[in-house]
Amino acid sequence: MTDEKKNCKTPPELALMPDIVLSNIFNKLDLFSGLKVKNTCMRLRFVSNSGTIPCDHGRVIIFKEKIILQFDDFHVTYQKLGRDCLVQKSNGPMHKIFNQDYKNVALNNLKSVLQCVNFCINHLEFLVSPECERIYAKLIFTIIKSLENGGRPKKLKIKVLFNHSINLGKINKLIQFMEPGYLNTMLFLFDQTREQDFDKIVHTQQWLQCETLGIHGNTEEFVPLKYLKNFSHFNNIDLHCSPTLAEMLHFSGTITVSPTFQLCQIYTSRPEFDFEHLETALGLTDPYEGPDGHTCYSLAIPDSDDRITYNLSYDTCVIRREKYNKDTGKYERSLAPFFSLRSYVDDKKPDCQIRTLNAFINVDEAQIILENELEGWIHIRYKAVNENTTSVREKQERKTDGINFMKALNSDLEILLKHQKPASEPITLFIQIDNYENKKLVDENNMNRLIETFLTELKQVLTSRAHPIRIDSLAIEMLDRKHVMQVLPFFTQRLWEDSG
Repeated sequence: MTDEKKNCKTPPELALMPDIVLSNIFNKLDLFSGLKVKNTCMRLRFVSNSGTIPCDHGRVIIFKEKIILQFDDFHVTYQKLGRDCLVQKSNGPMHKIFNQDYKNVALNNLKSVLQCVNFCINHLEFLVSPECERIYAKLIFTIIKSLENGGRPKKLKIKVLFNHSINLGKINKLIQFMEPGYLNTMLFLFDQTREQDFDKIVHTQQWLQCETLGIHGNTEEFVPLKYLKNFSHFNNIDLHCSPTLAEMLHFSGTITVSPTFQLCQIYTSRPEFDFEHLETALGLTDPYEGPDGHTCYSLAIPDSDDRITYNLSYDTCVIRREKYNKDTGKYERSLAPFFSLRSYVDDKKPDCQIRTLNAFINVDEAQIILENELEGWIHIRYKAVNENTTSVREKQERKTDGINFMKALNSDLEILLKHQKPASEPITLFIQIDNYENKKLVDENNMNRLIETFLTELKQVLTSRAHPIRIDSLAIEMLDRKHVMQVLPFFTQRLWEDSG
């Protein structure tokens, strides 16, 4: 029996503060000594007795002969080297574990983390390369067996589950170990060859209680009609598939009559799909240009003040229910799921306090640098890949299809500013738009359009708030000072003596 177990005390090197970040746990554990799961789990439980262990984003990335476990800004890489395993923490030195299979070492460490009693994770993501599906199946199977055998007395608290694998059957078995009512977003890859797995997952309690669903995969595939009836209870749906006209009309009808269904995003690359048929079937008339330049239509909802809007582009259809705000006399649009800041500022937790917010806007890229009370400094970059695709980089890079970089920036700012606490501490806001007067290659009209779009949407966010945002210092630098006057009335007047 070890001294730790005999004394039942937290070892001094593990005596951390109540709110423990996961990277501290990994730093305290000796991951390179080939510890048995039992001993590792025991040490983790000593730590968890001090309080909850929050983690915002966890990823399990499976490549051929390499597995990466990533928790927030900390990651561990396990790589095959003959019969040995190479292990590397973040950017530290590599260590060799002799005569150990890399899959077993990674799996033992992952089980230890998931078995930790007070471990709480917002996003759990499995990314599996196609040739590694068997490794993934074994990994999930082993985790499930350890949980079934009492390895974790409490259910896993996971808000967002992303499964980038066609193996839905295994992840379906893992869902039963997640706390009901806590999981609110799921994203799956869909493959028609595994419809039997999909059949099982759509009837689970967690599925029925989710608010947001994403089904991604081959955009030329069809989601079977039998699943449509299971979509009506979601608030947000994000589909990468190829629905028929009848299916599109079904979604349109569902969002009209459902009190909860707010947003349906459909990405399709089927060239034979003609949006004119949808426009004709729905009786859409009087098109107008939306903020992102796409064709938009609006339809009134019978016996309701709300309306339905359709945003149509070459390969995207966004159906949105917009609620009418009687106080402001304006429509409030639902935010699309899976934007970059959803993991930091959730619509259901509006009490996240921002201390400093900086926005930098160029002609083809933008940045947000903010400091909040939970995560400290967060730096997000938005760069235009093309007209309708944005590269968003925070801790790692990912692409957002169907949305330009300014739209991605404005959507995140909307989440941030709309949900600041009314009685919050004052924040510092700095907005800088590059001066392009001496740059010959920049289209000044295009830059002015970006400025107008940015400030118009910023104004809409500010007018939707019941109370002005309290700001210590406001600085806005741009080409034309007249644009600043659009937003000044919506801040408290006490700040202007410090404004730049």
